[in-house]
Amino acid sequence: MLPNLPHVQVHDVVERALAAHGLLADLGEAIEEEWSYVNDLREAWGGRLAEVAQARGAEPVSSEVALAVELTAEECALITDPHRAID
Repeated sequence: MLPNLPHVQVHDVVERALAAHGLLADLGEAIEEEWSYVNDLREAWGGRLAEVAQARGAEPVSSEVALAVELTAEECALITDPHRAID
């Protein structure tokens, strides 16, 4: 869960997004023929989001952005089908 919404910074939402993305990637790895695809996505997006956090991490984000990331992460946590996880 993100900290108090009025005080959320870029690094907070990136961390939350990466955690949710990691859950989906872990689930998607269960599909053997998609293993390379899943890990390519994990590497590409993980690297890009880490760059954003490095460059802009201390910048504030709006409460709307913070809430959107939080709700998306919560929805990701509900996915149990590996095929849906990689869609």
